[in-house]
Amino acid sequence: MKKLILSGALLCSLPVAVTPGFAQAGHLDPAFGTNGVVENTLLTSFSEAAIAPDGDIVVAGTTGGIATLVRYLPSGALDPTFGTDGVVSLPPPASFFLGESFTLAMAIQSNGEILATYYAFNNTSTDSESLLIRLTSSGVLDATFGSGGSVPLSFPVPASWGASVTEILAQPDGKILVTGNIVPPFRNHSAPLTLLARYLSNGALDTTFGTGGISEVVTSVDLPTSLALLSGDGILALDGTGTIGVDQFTSAGALLAAPTGGTITELSNTGDTAFEQNGEFLIAETVAGPDGKTNVDAVVKRFELNGAADASFESPAIRLVPDAINTKNIPAAVTVDSLGRVIVGAEVESANFGSGIARLNANGSLDSTFGTDGSGTLVPGFVVFTVLVQPNNQIVMVGSSGNLARYLAK
Repeated sequence: MKKLILSGALLCSLPVAVTPGFAQAGHLDPAFGTNGVVENTLLTSFSEAAIAPDGDIVVAGTTGGIATLVRYLPSGALDPTFGTDGVVSLPPPASFFLGESFTLAMAIQSNGEILATYYAFNNTSTDSESLLIRLTSSGVLDATFGSGGSVPLSFPVPASWGASVTEILAQPDGKILVTGNIVPPFRNHSAPLTLLARYLSNGALDTTFGTGGISEVVTSVDLPTSLALLSGDGILALDGTGTIGVDQFTSAGALLAAPTGGTITELSNTGDTAFEQNGEFLIAETVAGPDGKTNVDAVVKRFELNGAADASFESPAIRLVPDAINTKNIPAAVTVDSLGRVIVGAEVESANFGSGIARLNANGSLDSTFGTDGSGTLVPGFVVFTVLVQPNNQIVMVGSSGNLARYLAK
């Protein structure tokens, strides 16, 4: 399940020494940051990260209660062309007394422009703002989008219900798909609604989609954690938060009785579930290890669209450190690179606390060319949030405090 972290930084990463002479796939990239690690000193909390088409890394969070975006070059250095020395602040309106702001979802379009959900609250009243914003690649609100770079996130919800947008998918044609859910108030046991909305490239709602651009339906997918865009603008939505399921929507936002699949043109994978290019989906989870109840290993399973397990995919136990009593390998994220290899980010709870990644071949076997028997270098003190793949297939592990670690992928 994708984690939403709006609290303070948890732990700082400690760099691991890696010498260029031993730089190979699965090792930390010595050309990135300090020995492969960039420590976050600019954010006090973290919410999301994304890779730009040029390989830049954008990290979103808050600094002192103010929504903040930080952009790094592929080298790990701050991008001086973005905002002020690589940092953009998005404060609440000046009229909000002691207001706070934050972002929950983010995506980067093919032209490098950044989409994000923006929320602001007035600490002395019930006033708030919920917006979808677009920034240029230099970090300035795009005046051609909505009104001054923003459009309101306003959805028709029942009284006392709450709506939240947790994923954005930037379509290749410039349209923007957002998803989340609409939940009943406390002690109301009504089924949540799956929320989908589609915007045109100028920020206007796409009136060919749903009702006035918005689709709100009861589905098996209460909160989509991964999205796949199909040729012709159909949508696959995957729920990994409870009962695993996939729903398919037409280009008009109507729910199909059963998913039929199609040609995938764009993917949004940021949690412990992920679509593959063929429409099958992956789930990273835990299994009991051989050394008692406190020993846990990670595994990845692959399923067909109808929910049947794919017998051709056999992931062994994934261990970033050797099994032992009180040793847990807990997966936090899974994604796929351009060659179809499966990347798993996992946290290790043991005497060697930290996080790292493993790489699997397309059939699920551990990739013996990556690190040690498929497992990359462990980064001590790191709490993995997600894993991202740059255009050259190098892997960026993002920590829950906004720290970054990059692995070579040759």
